[in-house]
Amino acid sequence: MTPRLTLINRDYTRLWFGQAVSSVGDAVFSTTLVLWVATVLAKGESWAPLAVSGIVMASGVAVLVIGPLAGVFVDRWDKRATMLRSEVLRGALVAVLTVITFLPAGALPAGVWLALIYVTVLLLHAAGQFFSPARFAVLADLVTGDADRARAAGIAQATGETAWIIGPPLAAPLLFTVGLQWALLFNGLSYAVSYIAIRSIGAREPGTGSARPAAARGSVERQRGALRKEFMDGLRFFAGSRFLVALLLLAVIGQFGAGALGTLNVFFATDNLHADAHLYGYLGMAMGAGGITGALCGGRMVQWLGARRTTWIGLLVSGVLLVAYSRQTGFLGGVALLFAFAVPLTMLNTAMSPLLLAAAPPDYRGRVMAVFYPVTRLASMLSAALSGWLAGSVLRDVEGLARRAPVRPRRHDHRRVGADRPLGRCLRDGRPARHGRREGRRESGRGHGRAGGPGGPGGEGEAGRRGRGPPRRRGTLRPRHRPVRRPPTHRWMREQRVSPQTRRYPYAERQDVVEEAHGLRVPDPYRPLEDAESPATLRWSAEQQTLYEAERASWADLERWKAEVAAIDAVDRARSPEVRGGRVFWLRQDAGQEHPVLMVAEAGADPTGRVLLDPSALDPSGRTVLDTWEPSVEGDLLAFQVSRNGTEDSLLQVLDVATGRIVDGPVDRVRRSSIGWLPGGEAFYYVRNLDPSPHPGEGRYHRRVCLHRVGTAPETDALVFGEGGTRPSSTACP
Repeated sequence: MTPRLTLINRDYTRLWFGQAVSSVGDAVFSTTLVLWVATVLAKGESWAPLAVSGIVMASGVAVLVIGPLAGVFVDRWDKRATMLRSEVLRGALVAVLTVITFLPAGALPAGVWLALIYVTVLLLHAAGQFFSPARFAVLADLVTGDADRARAAGIAQATGETAWIIGPPLAAPLLFTVGLQWALLFNGLSYAVSYIAIRSIGAREPGTGSARPAAARGSVERQRGALRKEFMDGLRFFAGSRFLVALLLLAVIGQFGAGALGTLNVFFATDNLHADAHLYGYLGMAMGAGGITGALCGGRMVQWLGARRTTWIGLLVSGVLLVAYSRQTGFLGGVALLFAFAVPLTMLNTAMSPLLLAAAPPDYRGRVMAVFYPVTRLASMLSAALSGWLAGSVLRDVEGLARRAPVRPRRHDHRRVGADRPLGRCLRDGRPARHGRREGRRESGRGHGRAGGPGGPGGEGEAGRRGRGPPRRRGTLRPRHRPVRRPPTHRWMREQRVSPQTRRYPYAERQDVVEEAHGLRVPDPYRPLEDAESPATLRWSAEQQTLYEAERASWADLERWKAEVAAIDAVDRARSPEVRGGRVFWLRQDAGQEHPVLMVAEAGADPTGRVLLDPSALDPSGRTVLDTWEPSVEGDLLAFQVSRNGTEDSLLQVLDVATGRIVDGPVDRVRRSSIGWLPGGEAFYYVRNLDPSPHPGEGRYHRRVCLHRVGTAPETDALVFGEGGTRPSSTACP
């Protein structure tokens, strides 16, 4: 038994083969042009995205302007001959562009190159508007029966999806290995293969070889030039068919959903699915795989359920799956749902093909498709534009409205005393709090005063239970979470912000500064603002500050928001202790206290300890911060580092723990250095930056490990490591 090498029938197989080769060629052609314009012609230019978008706009103009009129001519002309002429015209256009591209890119101005590309793309897609309706009419004669027609439509869609999986990976190697000319030539050859395949098709029905019966042809000859009348006849026929209008409405609904998804999916993937941008391609791969699956299964579904039932069921199921996808927060779940969404959506498109063929008489098939294709394409474009506008304007406040409803808190309440990352700290420094089951278990025992838990040292104990009633007995149920009323931060900012039309942003001079790094042109028009001391920068900074103050003054609910945040932050905190000798050292920060203070408790003394070092006592202005500290091995001395005015350039000093007196320092050019005490407390190792005088601008990038003896000048410190990997103990630390 010989294997079956035909799809549905022999003529359809030839038509499919020509379409498959031509579709791969089109994918290679489109990708090649986009890559060449973006990476060669407009490389490093600010107008590169606009130049690339012009290619898409040229194809859209052809569909919307030429498409509706092309159907009239397709109904007049011989369908098979129309397909052949379209392939000849497209092949000739690509051949002409291929010959021109043998010129170097610099031989013609960029505007001329873009004009040639746009005109070629426009004419190619204009010819395609004649080819597609003619192919649709020929397909009606080659394939009969709803099931076979659905199979044919499904195979065509699967072929198109596969072509766009194969074509782009071929385009880049062809372009960058053998050149633009040979990549374009590949598309020209694909049109030649398609021409040969169409030429080999035999006329199975009278309608395939001629556009109309003889009477109709005579009518066309008598009404030569009545283009407008025939076009209006096609529109009236389409509008008068409730079935065709219903099919068009279903297709428009599907295109609106797909268009919105294509526009917003990249933002949804990064913001809602919490995926990295480089994973976005997998979402497209999932939709492509789902499209192929749905296309191949569409014929079987039409055979089981019928074309009409498959159409409306596919629309409903795809809508439900799209809603489910919109509620996803995980990447893997999103990939699975996108795959599932594409399957019924493609089945919907597949089932429409036999319905359209059955509803359109042979004399009107070209004009029916000339209405159907442009309207669905326009719906997709409008959906993309409308969804982008809604997401960027009207629907921006939906999140703020949602925040007014009670919000169920997350698993862990980070207002717990003694937490490593309390909520108040997170609000100040912008870093996320740590989550984990360990903290969740400790939270469940909050306030019980058990050793090692939050009620133990550094935790709440009895004080933490005030205002919450008596502690529960062991064995009774205790809620793990308490509702937290979160401040409506984003809502009031949106409600109180100044309208963009009323803002007057400070003027900043733009300069034509472009640097080339590793072959890439990098524009830097605001380079003068990097000079912080220039009069222009000082003026711009002052005006920017004035603008901010005016904006801040318009926030009517600012004080209420600050009060809510302060109420959440009003808790006592304690960090993990360190034991040295007979002393315990830890950081404590009471509610309302700006900076934590360093506490110490001696063995046998008051366990609440005493204040050893308070940054606010060192500087009442609050601009001094305790960066790091390290007690000696015996606990008698304390090396600590403080920085002022947010510079993070620390000064290292040594304090006598018993008396609180500074006994050594300060040592400058220290930036949050680790301290390693030697036993006995006579010396310690630390890291110091180089003196900036002999190394202007590079002091921060060169560090040395030094040995400092308490009570000696920093200039006498010994260099331990950092210069060539040696340890010259007699060399002074620079």
